[in-house]
Amino acid sequence: AVVLPAGPPGAEDGLAAGLEDAAAWLWVHVRALPELRGADAPAAAGLPGTDRPGAFADALAARLFPGRDERLALLECAAAGERLPLLQRLLLPRLPRPAADPEVARATVRRMQEEQRRYVLREQLRAIQRELGEEAEGEAERWRGRLQGAGLPPAALQAGMTEAARLERMPASSSEAAIARTYLEWLVDLPWRRLVPERGDLEGARRLLDAQHSGLEAVKERILEHLAVHLLWQRARAAAPQGSAPAPAAGGALCLAGPPGTGKTSLARSMADALGRPFVRVALGGVRDEAEIRGHRRTYVGALPGRILAAMRRAECRNPLLLLDEIDKLGRDGNGDPAAALLEVLDPEQQGTFSDHYLEVPFDLSQVLWVATANDLGAMPAPLRDRLEVVVLPPYGPEEKASIAARHLIPRQAALHALPPGALSLTHAAVRALVRRQGAEPGLRGLERQVAALCRKAARLVLTDPGAQLRVTGSNLDALLDPAGGDPGPPA
Repeated sequence: AVVLPAGPPGAEDGLAAGLEDAAAWLWVHVRALPELRGADAPAAAGLPGTDRPGAFADALAARLFPGRDERLALLECAAAGERLPLLQRLLLPRLPRPAADPEVARATVRRMQEEQRRYVLREQLRAIQRELGEEAEGEAERWRGRLQGAGLPPAALQAGMTEAARLERMPASSSEAAIARTYLEWLVDLPWRRLVPERGDLEGARRLLDAQHSGLEAVKERILEHLAVHLLWQRARAAAPQGSAPAPAAGGALCLAGPPGTGKTSLARSMADALGRPFVRVALGGVRDEAEIRGHRRTYVGALPGRILAAMRRAECRNPLLLLDEIDKLGRDGNGDPAAALLEVLDPEQQGTFSDHYLEVPFDLSQVLWVATANDLGAMPAPLRDRLEVVVLPPYGPEEKASIAARHLIPRQAALHALPPGALSLTHAAVRALVRRQGAEPGLRGLERQVAALCRKAARLVLTDPGAQLRVTGSNLDALLDPAGGDPGPPA
């Protein structure tokens, strides 16, 4: 609309020019109305010229507004400078949009034609896909339903919806569609919200550790202290107001360090059993690529998430006990530093927003109970070692080895070799002699291999005579385990 000039008092020339411009603007735009269509000038329509703004406004109002209210409102405006703006406001809703702004009308028509063309092409593509049996639209809708039912956080849901929309525009058999499906499968399968109920019985944890592990009293005491802090922190988290959380738990990740065969992995598994949490192991030995921890970006062929999110997928919950096995054997090459990538994983301040390069959306790792194992603390980078609470497992003494062999190793190996009850028996002297054969070995792997060798000899006898029994004593042990192959003697 034409804005009338608001000059200082006495500016009659500017006001008169503004009134004539307003009258001319009205005539240009009302010519498209049905009442005035075909008139090329005001005189042809029986109206005064626009050089007489007041008379033009009165005649135009009488022609276009038969109603009493509009006419009274215009009659109340004595000056033409008031009637013309009021007439503009009354006429604007009646003006056809193409006539009011031809450029906008042309742009609107072009946009409608483009949208119609896209619609026709999209329908033709869907018809071709139906003929080929590749109904991408139905697949995309199924993915949207799965995403909405998976309980994803807003950022992950938005990423999944965007990927489903991309999948809808791809040929179903293309390699890009396969990549999109893999991404959507990871989003749906990850445990974004599922938590496993946890047992808070510390005394029960003590009994389980004592039953499954002989000796190591100082180590078990330190583990129980760690579990006590963890359980108290979980209670504080549950009691915190909605939307807030207590500070991260003290201590962070526990690192069980000691020679091979001293029971580090089995202690971690016992911790998971004591709490009732799923146990997931991530083997880090020989890992040299940072992408193994934080995932590959989807621009690479065959990209996948890192081992951390893969372990969470296997656990099927947000709060497993996750064992970082052989953390001291991480390598380093031109593909980055995996030990540096683990710093974010093990930092309690950053675990709630861990971002994998493949997913590119935050995943909450704050509920995971982290345990690591290491053989050589000196091989670990100093920043990573400082992020861990180290518990050193001492070597086993002869008495502890004998007790563990009698209570755990022999029954377990007999079961693994499918021996019937009583098929293999070792005297106390035989067990002590078996321990002495291992020399100064700090762990139990050599001892367990010797027990497995005895079980194989018993299995051979049982297969020949189902009622046979192999009795191992201190006197015949060397003959049984002679590398040249001694005669086990007649079955007992």
